[in-house]
Amino acid sequence: MTSNMINIQCNNIQQADICVGLQHGDEGKGKVAYNLTAKNNYDLCVRFNGGPNAGHSIFHNGIKIVLHQIPCGIIHNIPCVIGPGCVVDLKKLRDEIYTLKDLNIDIENLLFISKNTHIIFKEHIKEDLEKDKIGSTGSGIMPAYRDKYQKKGVRYGSLTNKQIYEYFEGVNIKCVDIHDIIKNKSNIFFEGAQGFELDIDWGDYPYVTSSSV
Repeated sequence: MTSNMINIQCNNIQQADICVGLQHGDEGKGKVAYNLTAKNNYDLCVRFNGGPNAGHSIFHNGIKIVLHQIPCGIIHNIPCVIGPGCVVDLKKLRDEIYTLKDLNIDIENLLFISKNTHIIFKEHIKEDLEKDKIGSTGSGIMPAYRDKYQKKGVRYGSLTNKQIYEYFEGVNIKCVDIHDIIKNKSNIFFEGAQGFELDIDWGDYPYVTSSSV
């Protein structure tokens, strides 16, 4: 039943391009993603893993932009989703949102967050800084993923529209079911973070990140 449902909801997809790093990150994925989303007619861009520790640095019209959580496609007015495989720091996301709004990007109509995406809280960051001794960036990512799998995390879909609007200071970032937004798209770009050697399953364990790269 589940398999049939996913097949039905994704049957319009004609092309899905995936950008991943094959080393330990810092391979220039941001520049690749930026150029691919500029040159191809994608109708959706999805960030599928990781948190705010991995930044994609790009130059747009001579301006340097660092995107930690928002997919690069938004620069080219492509609808973008932060997917359920990610964990999100809402404070850092707010800063990214206002950086893009200053560039006249229509955030409210282009940026979506999956209802299943988990939230990083200040307690996660505090714990990360104090306890994680294996190359942590102190972004709260490992504790947030741990809470996700211990089934005690908080997901974006648990927030009310009022909370979202107030948190982002008047910007309403829509909460979506990722299957609903994908099912009518035919050409999708999937943007990854970090690199394959940092994958929780296939990387240089235990010196890895906490998500599937």
